[in-house]
Amino acid sequence: MRRFWHDPSAAMLRKWRKRLLIPLGALAALVAAYAVFGYHYAPLLLRKHAIAWVREAYGRELTLGEVRVDPFRLKLQIRELLLPDSDGQALLGAAGFLVDFEMASIWRRALVFRAIELDQPVVRAVVRSDGQINLVDLAHPRNMPPEKGADSEMPRLWVQLLQVKGGNVEYLVAAREQPLVKRIAPIDFSLRDFRTTSEGGQFELTARSTADEAFDWRGRFALAPQVTSEGEIRIDGLRVATLLDLWPEPPPVAVSSGQVDFETRYKVSLGEQIALSLQVPTLAVTGLSLGKAGGDEEWIGVSTLALDGIDFDLAAQRVHATKLRVEGLKARSWMDAP
Repeated sequence: MRRFWHDPSAAMLRKWRKRLLIPLGALAALVAAYAVFGYHYAPLLLRKHAIAWVREAYGRELTLGEVRVDPFRLKLQIRELLLPDSDGQALLGAAGFLVDFEMASIWRRALVFRAIELDQPVVRAVVRSDGQINLVDLAHPRNMPPEKGADSEMPRLWVQLLQVKGGNVEYLVAAREQPLVKRIAPIDFSLRDFRTTSEGGQFELTARSTADEAFDWRGRFALAPQVTSEGEIRIDGLRVATLLDLWPEPPPVAVSSGQVDFETRYKVSLGEQIALSLQVPTLAVTGLSLGKAGGDEEWIGVSTLALDGIDFDLAAQRVHATKLRVEGLKARSWMDAP
């Protein structure tokens, strides 16, 4: 005769398996629903609400290319952004935009971003015929609720890397008979380990114009307890003609040559009073040639015009320079016939 033995542990195991199937199935269904929403519906909703917000705030049509959301790695990627100006041409744009959010935000009680990246951003700044610059439009959204008071608490924010790669800025003065166009490209910017606390973060900005003028700015920037920054700024090969061209009206003199070179250490804080100090070893203008606008004759030529040992302190209302140097000065003068 055969005997069948009952194993109580096996029966208990089967019982627990049945009990776990329901919560595990529910969990799997939730994960699947989260994935479907994140990969498929979240990009559609982001696109819809972004376009609707820009339309309501600025009366313009925002153009977005591919929008991708990775719900498990908390990443947002957008390709080909374009915000038009009132004339229909580009105001702001970018080839790509990436936001990499950190799950650590939950236990750090702050918004933590592993990376925020802008790829090949474009800014088209236009001085219109009324003297207003088009970028001012961004500061005046329509039908928006009033902003919170100035005493509202600043959100806790930690950006491990903010990076701009291959930026392009176009500056256009449209009010002139012959519109002036200046371009600065490429522009690269990085801000590392930035927090909205007194620690702030380190940043570096480099830019170069089509005339090979170079701009480098690096230092530290903080928002709390007040806006402060300190660091170094260096400018190489800035043409004097570029500075004069920035004025809305054509200058009365023509600059055929001349460039500005300098570097400075600075400290600035924007509290109840603005504090700004600058130390400039040498501010030099070299190869300067001035003449009458529209003419070919040189009125003034200077091989070197330099200020050495500049010390500027806004709070103390002090400007000091140790030496003024003028080398290779040439000037042409004449008297009109009586």
